[in-house]
Amino acid sequence: MRGVDTNVLLRIVLIDDEKQAGIARRFTRQLARQGERLFVTSIALCEFVWVLQRGYGLSRAQIADALERLLESDLVVAEHDDEAREALRIYRGGRGDFADHLIGLQSKSAGCHDTVTFDRDLDGLAGFSLLR
Repeated sequence: MRGVDTNVLLRIVLIDDEKQAGIARRFTRQLARQGERLFVTSIALCEFVWVLQRGYGLSRAQIADALERLLESDLVVAEHDDEAREALRIYRGGRGDFADHLIGLQSKSAGCHDTVTFDRDLDGLAGFSLLR
């Protein structure tokens, strides 16, 4: 298994730099031939979403679709896979950022009662408590 940085994931998905996208495609084809997989950390997933939103101005639906394709790829093993998929489901549904939902779900998995926040977008969502 090989770890992968966010910028490689972005080149694979966006193909915004033809040279780097070509290198990334060759790399992933080689991995697939060798039966290896890419390990994607939770941090890389959060950066991926952030760059698509802030850097490229993609909509929530476009970002959710790109993240879903990534998580569904046979080539990808995501850190905290169950939480990442659930965070994607919640993110697709509306309020809050993907990273917020992943933080909340990972905290819950670690045995936390809740995740405290100042983020008003999360007020009233299961697992979050707004500090006032």
